[in-house]
Amino acid sequence: AVLALNGPNSPAVLAPLTNTSLDSTSFPPGTAQQIKVAGVHLLALRVSFAGELGWELHCPAGEAVMLHAALTSEGRHHAMQPAGYFALLNSLRVEKGFVHYGADISTA
Repeated sequence: AVLALNGPNSPAVLAPLTNTSLDSTSFPPGTAQQIKVAGVHLLALRVSFAGELGWELHCPAGEAVMLHAALTSEGRHHAMQPAGYFALLNSLRVEKGFVHYGADISTA
């Protein structure tokens, strides 16, 4: 399963749930690290299709509900709002000027 955490408050939401340093020196944009978040071992990628500061959190499907609950609980303190896949794919990326191969551009 993949959960995306995006936006300017994403470090504040994620930091209390992990012992991993999230600053740009320890975890530069465009990199990936195996980390533990809320007791879940996962692969965290410092990337964002939304064009905002953020992470993709790749975890075992069976642990996604627990991870989502922890992120949602912490996110309440930081004005976090849920957004679905289509909001990310069709709205947020367009606002940032990110093109999607097959939808916006092709070889034709």
